[in-house]
Amino acid sequence: METTSGLSVQLSSTTQANESSQPLQSDIAKFQESLAVAGGDQGADATGPVTKAFFDPLESINSRAAELNNYANKVLANGAEMTPSDVLMLTVKSQEFLFHSQLTANIANRSADGVQTLFRQQS
Repeated sequence: METTSGLSVQLSSTTQANESSQPLQSDIAKFQESLAVAGGDQGADATGPVTKAFFDPLESINSRAAELNNYANKVLANGAEMTPSDVLMLTVKSQEFLFHSQLTANIANRSADGVQTLFRQQS
């Protein structure tokens, strides 16, 4: 037993650790085998329709932000000052992006609230 900063820690031998990890390894292997037999072994990168539907709005926001960035860079790349129409177009596109971002955040918050309500009702 070692004492470190007032805490007592008991060290186990390596043979005890190996013996205790063997049942754990066999349990993991059995679980993975059962999962594969049940058809649930799709891997971590498998995307189902629910996952795709969850990430589609976020991808849309990312693409809109990239479009806005590209437009602003294109306007500034000319080296000349922005014309009033360029400023107006950039403002409109920025406000549209903000609207879609807020809408997506609102939907996500409402969905999270709905799921919490369902879990509360079930318990």
